[in-house]
Amino acid sequence: MREPCQTFSGISMGDVQEGEGGSVEQIATVWLASLSSLYDVALADRIESTGELSAEPRETKANADRLPVLVHEYVEQHRPRLSNFFNYEIRHKQTQKRKPKAQDIYIGFAGSSLVANFATLPAKRSKSTIDHIKRLMWDLEQDRDVSGPLDRKRRYEMIVKHQDKSDPHITEKQYGDVLEVVDELGEQGRKREITIIPRVTVPEIGNHVLELEHAA
Repeated sequence: MREPCQTFSGISMGDVQEGEGGSVEQIATVWLASLSSLYDVALADRIESTGELSAEPRETKANADRLPVLVHEYVEQHRPRLSNFFNYEIRHKQTQKRKPKAQDIYIGFAGSSLVANFATLPAKRSKSTIDHIKRLMWDLEQDRDVSGPLDRKRRYEMIVKHQDKSDPHITEKQYGDVLEVVDELGEQGRKREITIIPRVTVPEIGNHVLELEHAA
């Protein structure tokens, strides 16, 4: 053989794109998820789930708030293929979590078009709950920033559920306070370029996810 022969054919290289992340695996995960809805994001979760478990959860509020689990159940019922885009702990309704690292970032849903966290805003104003939501917004911001240009096509949203004005279990004053908190979170979100999505029912949230991930 006098001339080199290519091992593969029909393969071309695309444009070079820059990106950064906490690890090569993180960059690869973001890149693959943004390219195809068929990417199995659960694989890394299953591997990591064999790690050390801690009796104390990373986020007590995340465990107490069943909204992420309810949204997952709704979405899974209508489009099972989207189930793997939800966080491993949400899918398996875990009350125990791996021993967290200081740099851990919590993401509830990471799809092809949407990256989101979910939280319930109670009728009675709660500083701990608001702080928890702000931490989830920070997680979204960090996840977006470390992904770099590879992930600019996906939307980053903090989805908040609160009671409807017609709900007999919430007073007019409490409802006004809730809207005030939503406005405050919205202002924080604008500074961080994280969109706040307020909704009053699980189906509304689930349908929002389904709509944005319509191609999956």
